[in-house]
Amino acid sequence: MTVIMEIAQSIREEEAVLLASRTHLATRDNLKPRHIDVRDSDQVRLWCRTFGTTPYQLCRAIDRGGSSDASVVKRLLLRR
Repeated sequence: MTVIMEIAQSIREEEAVLLASRTHLATRDNLKPRHIDVRDSDQVRLWCRTFGTTPYQLCRAIDRGGSSDASVVKRLLLRR
């Protein structure tokens, strides 16, 4: 019976670790601004890493979309 209890405890611990990592990822994503400011080089680097693109491609997508909203830019970049 103790073996079953130990297995159950280890499963609970693993679930707690997974839940904590998911929570960390969710809060990290919430820290990103919703609009992309191309005048801020730190934001441009962040969004280029996020979208896997170059600063030039990022600026062109913002120009084509007429909006610096991150979700609009992401959709435009996925079309390429």
